[in-house]
Amino acid sequence: MPLARALALVAPLGAWFAASVLGLRQAPPTPWAAIWLLAVAPWLEEVIFRAWIQQGLAQRLEHRGVRRATHLANILASVTFALCHLPLAGAAAFWWLVPSLALGEVWRRQARLSTCVALHAWFNACLVAVTWATGPTSAVAA
Repeated sequence: MPLARALALVAPLGAWFAASVLGLRQAPPTPWAAIWLLAVAPWLEEVIFRAWIQQGLAQRLEHRGVRRATHLANILASVTFALCHLPLAGAAAFWWLVPSLALGEVWRRQARLSTCVALHAWFNACLVAVTWATGPTSAVAA
């Protein structure tokens, strides 16, 4: 089974784990916030972190002869992604490494922005659905 399909299938379980065990919840307070979370942010973040940062790092590292440059670029882009979420999520931003590394691996294998954007939106939608289904508590922004 291709990685993107496998990730899409396990995303609801990952969202349940994130919300129920880790306390990472997402409840957009307005329709505009929901649009941002489910459409704009996934597109914008995947353009920035996959097409620009990860791809750019991979090209630079490969040019310098770094072994496994595409893997290292994924790790560096994912760490950057998590660090960028620190102001919104605090230490919980560490957990954003997991989906970011998964999306980075999809990018590394396929280099298809549309697939990464769709998966990112699906990950966010799953976390919103689990948050709504399990009741309101303090939300952490994704």
